[in-house]
Amino acid sequence: MNILRLAVLVVLVGCGATEGDAKQSLEQDGYKDVKITGKSGDAFQFSATDDKGASCTGTITIKKSMGATQTEKMANCTAK
Repeated sequence: MNILRLAVLVVLVGCGATEGDAKQSLEQDGYKDVKITGKSGDAFQFSATDDKGASCTGTITIKKSMGATQTEKMANCTAK
């Protein structure tokens, strides 16, 4: 019975976002050479190169719950 309760709790709470989730989302948006440089709460700090070759730094926040994923990205890019 306790195992069933634990399983239900895990399903309801869900899994938090991982560095891999953050990197994959950024790569799908066209960023290359993505490096996750830190994490604070649901937010990951990153550095990368955009599709025009500019150097970028920013934050990606990923929130997962009940089969839905919400993603917010902010980046500052400097052309070479």
